[in-house]
Amino acid sequence: MQLVHNETLIYHAKPHWIYLARPVPFVAIGFLFLCCALLFSTQPATNQPPPPPEMINFFAGCGGCFFIFALILAVLIILGYMNADFYLTNKRVIAESGILSRSSKEIQLKQIESVIVFTPLLGRILGYGTVVISGSGGTKEVLPRIVNAEQVRHKIQDQIARL
Repeated sequence: MQLVHNETLIYHAKPHWIYLARPVPFVAIGFLFLCCALLFSTQPATNQPPPPPEMINFFAGCGGCFFIFALILAVLIILGYMNADFYLTNKRVIAESGILSRSSKEIQLKQIESVIVFTPLLGRILGYGTVVISGSGGTKEVLPRIVNAEQVRHKIQDQIARL
């Protein structure tokens, strides 16, 4: 982020760690499939015949696929998390994101019409929310899953009042 003449950084925020939790369901499903494969591969205590090897291979293959998908997804999400930033200066609001190509969106403080915060129940418990900044001309900037979203809104409003 480049600051312009007479501009100072007021606040810097990153997405909440909950952003990193998206691969967890895929890991859980993969673990469930692998547990089924392990369960079917053991000898039954009764005199029943063992399940066919195709069934064991199916569960093991599905579990492996879910784990590989979760690993790829986790790497992409971690890289996205590390490269997502929100800055508030005394002149503008800046949101930067992107892994291979960088996207930088900014709204001048004097053009901001409203700042809205959406906080789901889990966000209230864990301390995150989505900040929506509406600017003149119908521009909207959405900052999803920001840590302390209410505090971000108050800081933006405080800077607007100082103009």
